[in-house]
Amino acid sequence: MKKLKQSLALAVMGLLTACSNESVFIEEAQVPQPSAENAIAFSVDLESVTRAANEKTALDGGEAIGVFACYTGDVKYNLSTVTPNYMYNQQVTYDGSTWTYTPVKYWPNTVDGDGSHKDYISFFAYYPYTETAGTEGVIGFSSEDAAGDPWLVYQLPANAPINQTDLLYGVKDDGSPMLDMQKLSVTGEVSFSLRHALACVGDKITICLSNDLYSALGETKSLYVNKVTINYKNLTSKARLILNSNELPNWQPVISGDYISNRKVEITSSTYVGNSPTALTSTNPVEISSGNGLFYIPIHLDAVRQEAEITVEYTVKDGENTTTGSVSNSYILKEDAQQKESINIVLGKKLLDP
Repeated sequence: MKKLKQSLALAVMGLLTACSNESVFIEEAQVPQPSAENAIAFSVDLESVTRAANEKTALDGGEAIGVFACYTGDVKYNLSTVTPNYMYNQQVTYDGSTWTYTPVKYWPNTVDGDGSHKDYISFFAYYPYTETAGTEGVIGFSSEDAAGDPWLVYQLPANAPINQTDLLYGVKDDGSPMLDMQKLSVTGEVSFSLRHALACVGDKITICLSNDLYSALGETKSLYVNKVTINYKNLTSKARLILNSNELPNWQPVISGDYISNRKVEITSSTYVGNSPTALTSTNPVEISSGNGLFYIPIHLDAVRQEAEITVEYTVKDGENTTTGSVSNSYILKEDAQQKESINIVLGKKLLDP
């Protein structure tokens, strides 16, 4: 039987050889060949929102994003069956002018009878590219053969805000996810707009006096701020970022309630804030610190809310007499990754109460 099959195959080959070369070439031309016009190209823009001293507002040569791509044939994105089968955490690097990667992938080119393309690919991206998951920052990814949206797990660095990196994800310019893309023109690019996945608080910290406190100090008393301590409580230290996000990042708890931690920022300044020739009032604050902004995951776990407890230690001087004290207050952190929160401290008249 085996010899019979081989003879049949040779006979068919002989018939094909006997046909005109033109018909063979026509058949070969209909098969999509790797070419520049079929190569998938990328471009990246950062949203123009400045939130923190160490956030990304521009990308430099040598930096990279990670890309996941899901090919679904002639059916559109289906959460129950889709997998990152076309690109899995593909490094795409910026050389200062263009984005490149290897090996280059090409657009599928199945053409229907009416000339339309029927292949769909959905793309997802994040920054900064992480080749191997670490112990903080990006610490894990969804598996290559897992059905559903690709995702990553983010761990808040142990010594944040001293050591931390902004985390971004990619969408279209209009904020929608890059789903069900089809073959673009020769000059077309899959263009990601990178948006902030983490919220930011405290990069700008200002302090001022209420009008009542300024009046109570009079001409003889002066106020100095010795230290500002910000104790960030109930922070969500670990969560999963679903890369199929839109205008807002799609964060989900890894295990609800199990990943809560605190961070503390201390600023020693001895900043003179009251009763000077340029006395400060509620409408004339002074910035006492910058570059201390904390990136945090903008979701809370269970009923526990993320908050900032602020303590100000101060000294009041009245001639040769000095009095020291402290005041504290707290507020709930916002859960909006696209806006930064400044910390504005207004000291009130009760500060002078015995």
